[in-house]
Amino acid sequence: MPQVYRTWKIKSALSLSWHMLIISSTAALVWLCYGIILKDKIIILSNSIMGLLQASLIFLKFSLRKNT
Repeated sequence: MPQVYRTWKIKSALSLSWHMLIISSTAALVWLCYGIILKDKIIILSNSIMGLLQASLIFLKFSLRKNT
C-alpha cells in the first residue's frame, strides 16, 4: 500500500520493476486460487487486496509512462 501511495503522489513509476510487478501479481493470483480451493476467507481476502494493489501499480506504470 505504501508503494501505491508513493507512486501516485510523486506521479512517477520509474522505480517500479516490471519483473517485480509480474511476479507479485502472479503470486497473489496463485494464493487467491489456493484460498478459493480451501474456501479460506482470510487467504481469499488478503490476496484479493494484494491483487488489487498490484493491479493499481500496473495501471500506474502504464498511465504514467507517457508522462516521463
